[in-house]
Amino acid sequence: MYDHRERLYSRDYFIINPIGALDCLDEKASGVKYGEEGSVVDIAEFVLDPAKVQNAPALFRIDKKPSKYVVDERFVQAVEAQGFTNVLLAPLRMLERA
Repeated sequence: MYDHRERLYSRDYFIINPIGALDCLDEKASGVKYGEEGSVVDIAEFVLDPAKVQNAPALFRIDKKPSKYVVDERFVQAVEAQGFTNVLLAPLRMLERA
């Protein structure tokens, strides 16, 4: 990480930028709404489809909203164990299959 004068500020930080995104939502339960052109215009709630995330990586983007990341429980535990305060985590609901 560099400061505004391009001097090394710290080696303690890094950026994670996963490439691509995963089709992981249950569209009906998530309330995905499409616009006239076929693009996603709203997602009421992010609800994961267990079949779609069964073999998902530990960190990935949501294809319907690539600005959102999904992480697994191991990642959450590591962040909490290190006491990071600049990572905002929120639990996601997983659709329950009968």
